[in-house]
Amino acid sequence: MNITKDIRKTLNRIAMDYSKWLTPKELVTIYNRLNALGVVVPCWGYWDGNSHPFTIDGKEVENSLFVFVKYSDENISEVKDEYLIYFS
Repeated sequence: MNITKDIRKTLNRIAMDYSKWLTPKELVTIYNRLNALGVVVPCWGYWDGNSHPFTIDGKEVENSLFVFVKYSDENISEVKDEYLIYFS
């Protein structure tokens, strides 16, 4: 399936709320918010790059990927990581 620009905008508004320094506990709530819209980002067993396929209502989206970049700096924070998250 292909998503529309409006769906992508809605998903990116949610993603913007999590594109900052967060604790893991704060970050995981993104998945609940996405799931409420029927969006599922499958778990991956290894770090295979920054972009991942996702589904909406069980159908794989073909014209967008879930982009998830994590930056850690032990000198800045031992508890929080910085995230850049968006739907391409």
